[in-house]
Amino acid sequence: MRRLEWSIKALIDFDQAQGYIARESPFAAQAVADRILQASRQLMQMPSIGRPGLLPGTRHWSVQRTPNLIVYRVRADTIEILRVWHGRRDWLHATSFVNEAA
Repeated sequence: MRRLEWSIKALIDFDQAQGYIARESPFAAQAVADRILQASRQLMQMPSIGRPGLLPGTRHWSVQRTPNLIVYRVRADTIEILRVWHGRRDWLHATSFVNEAA
């Protein structure tokens, strides 16, 4: 059975996204949180579901009905969630993403 681990950066991303949405709608924030958590659990069953990521060995998967991407890495028996990235952020050129995800 695979384990699911979240990096500190991914947890911060997740928390910030929920806080931002909750300012307008706590209900919507909870719905997005539930979708992200459900998607992360699905990765445990189907780790190859995402597309190859920017860094070697990483993958990313769009969370349905949200603007978020889960950036992750598969290691032996572990799925590592590296970031939860908002799709509107310039993640292709973000040096902080590249430097902090690994």
